[in-house]
Amino acid sequence: MDDLELVIEDAFRYASESLGPGAFDIIRFKLQDLLQEDPFIVAAKEPRTFYLALKKAFGPKAAETYLSILVDRLRASGVKVTKEDLVSALESNSPIRLAALLSSSRVSQVEQLYRRKLMFELDRISKIRKRRLMIGSVLLGGGICSMILLILSIIYPILTPIQVMILTILGIVLSVIVAVERYLSNTFPELNVKALVRLRLLGGSPPPGLSISARKVYRWIESHSNEGFVNLDISSTSLDLDMFPSDLIDSIMELEKAGLVRVERTT
Repeated sequence: MDDLELVIEDAFRYASESLGPGAFDIIRFKLQDLLQEDPFIVAAKEPRTFYLALKKAFGPKAAETYLSILVDRLRASGVKVTKEDLVSALESNSPIRLAALLSSSRVSQVEQLYRRKLMFELDRISKIRKRRLMIGSVLLGGGICSMILLILSIIYPILTPIQVMILTILGIVLSVIVAVERYLSNTFPELNVKALVRLRLLGGSPPPGLSISARKVYRWIESHSNEGFVNLDISSTSLDLDMFPSDLIDSIMELEKAGLVRVERTT
């Protein structure tokens, strides 16, 4: 399921909670039985077909009532939408328009995208700088070694073979020491920050305003929870989820604000 389908499904799941336990599963089952396909995959491709199936499965009045409940729940979560806007988006048969209407986090996603690209660029620049520094250190060592060999070639007539060998070895060692010292003094060790967070999973369906990254983290927390708790290491979990630690922390804060998790302890 792609991001577009997740946005639409999360909105309808969130709205269905007010109808009682299992209401969403019943609605989904009836629509899937009618469409012979996951209804939210259909909604992400052809919103009008989804809307017509909704009216056919439950009747026009019940479908309109359900959409009114959906709009009320969306407005309560901060999404600026009216029932007319929602019906118009469904009838327009535009998946992008429907997903944009159901999501209240478009600006934050743009901000997250910019920051993510900035972090990737800084990481790329750091790797380029380290590579250039290595090349520069090798060239510096080679230059010092060449200079020493040049001096040796000039004073060679007055030196014994043993002296030439000793000075050559010393010159090579000195070149290596200078090159290594330059490289080490201009590079920094990799950060290894151990930050552990203990989270309590409060349950419930993600509200439609949640960002894609927060939903991704929430699914990870659900799959790794043990008796409603999960111990999360920021560094290793960010690697597992292929996201920056700062994005993971923002997602946890977003989930806590949405009432889906609670931070019990940090170490």
